Amino acid sequence: MNNTKIIPHVATSYEVGAILCDSWGYDQTNIDYYCIIARKGEWLTVQAMKKYSNPEAHQSMTTTEVPFGIDYSQKPLRKLLKIFNGEERGFSFRNYSGGGWCSLWNGKAKTASHYA
Repeated sequence: MNNTKIIPHVATSYEVGAILCDSWGYDQTNIDYYCIIARKGEWLTVQAMKKYSNPEAHQSMTTTEVPFGIDYSQKPLRKLLKIFNGEERGFSFRNYSGGGWCSLWNGKAKTASHYA
């Protein structure tokens, strides 16, 4: 699969190039970003993205994070897009409490928290 022409972008639909945000964690909030590199029906192939992580001013153990490029060193993942009441809603990478939800990124920096 030739991914060199995929341009990650903020999107309002689950299309190739759309950036997804995965917020997850139990005692802390982790933020991961993915880009859709292929779509066939309800199946998405996503690739991890690199991210900038900046410490928040006057806050200990928190950072703001934004994606900045597809990380082709990571293995692509295939996920089934969940649809509720006819609306495409994303998916989860994990099946446990605090497992998080991966959905379209709105273009705004996300806050991550760290306990150590």
